[in-house]
Amino acid sequence: MPPFVRMIYYSYYSCPVCGHLLESLGTSELRNGKPLQKCPNCKGKFPFESFGTARRSVRGFFCKRCRFYLHDLAMNWLAEGDILCFKCHNVVAFGHPKLGKIPEGVIGTPTKDVLRRSIHIEGDSSIIEVSRDWDSVVLRYLNSRAQRENKEFLRVNRSNGLILLRPGKYLGYLSWDKAEGEIPTIRQLFVDSAERRRGNAQRLLKYFDSKIAIKSSTDGLRFLVESPNEASFELFKKLGYADGRCAFTHGPL
Repeated sequence: MPPFVRMIYYSYYSCPVCGHLLESLGTSELRNGKPLQKCPNCKGKFPFESFGTARRSVRGFFCKRCRFYLHDLAMNWLAEGDILCFKCHNVVAFGHPKLGKIPEGVIGTPTKDVLRRSIHIEGDSSIIEVSRDWDSVVLRYLNSRAQRENKEFLRVNRSNGLILLRPGKYLGYLSWDKAEGEIPTIRQLFVDSAERRRGNAQRLLKYFDSKIAIKSSTDGLRFLVESPNEASFELFKKLGYADGRCAFTHGPL
């Protein structure tokens, strides 16, 4: 496997007057039918052909799916500085205001700290509640995998979350929201496609119910579930939650 991050060259456009470097050119207006680019530094407007080029080395993040490097440039950034592969739409690095940009390949395997903090539940499986900056990045990484499988999953930002794992692999997650004085609402439940039908969704739900939801139980109602699909509804029913311990709402996944 190539390194997840390495320095690669990028050819910038240089302003013909002040030399300011631009990642790309875009038409700000037309003059005599010719497109003009405005320099954000000197505010001048110049024809495209008047811009020179200048090569500079920038960080490149490796896309495991397409097997090439994405430049760490603003034009490739998503929200929070995540870097998106324009070819396969895979997120190759996850941005964080404190941790910086973290390559996908680094996040994909539980660290020693995560394993140490996790709570053993069954077999070689354990759970960790999102409580640190690193945990929130892992949750977004798993959410990006869920979005690749099913476009109905919306982006998870700073939701509460549980992450299911075993040594060497993250298995899935459960995210929820909870307003002060209210019972929690499950927003998303996801298990890796290779780890389904092995009781992993049940492990997440049972832990959530016994450790999180029970603290806010009101008249037997433990939690709400937002927009369950048919498979998840059957899972709640199978586990007995359709007896009044949860209620279902409509809204985005």
